Amino acid sequence: MESECARVNGLRGENAYLLLTSQCRECIFRLLSLSEKQAMANTKSAAKRAKQTVVRTAQNRTALSAIKTHTKTFEAALKAGKKEESQAAFKVLVSSLDKAVKDGRVHKNLADRRKSRLAKKSAALA
Repeated sequence: MESECARVNGLRGENAYLLLTSQCRECIFRLLSLSEKQAMANTKSAAKRAKQTVVRTAQNRTALSAIKTHTKTFEAALKAGKKEESQAAFKVLVSSLDKAVKDGRVHKNLADRRKSRLAKKSAALA
């Protein structure tokens, strides 16, 4: 774990946290707090909540980024007219949306709305 921390300490930016494992939450906190100015906590509980917020934000960004990537893959397959690839990409996209809903990263209605709209696009191809 320390070797990962040492390797990543020099990096800055939003996506640097992706190089770390979930076991290295302290590194995630330090890394993200380098790029974002945060107020100094007055109590231990406030400091803990600040750390939790940073970790939660990183996890939310990861989940939403994955959804966007899967959406782009699906739409690219649709645009190319590749039926089998678009169906496979749709399954992956639906899975990532459902996981995000289960974890509370995305609202259920948002996921249902996106799945419905993309299913209509997929059906139009068939």
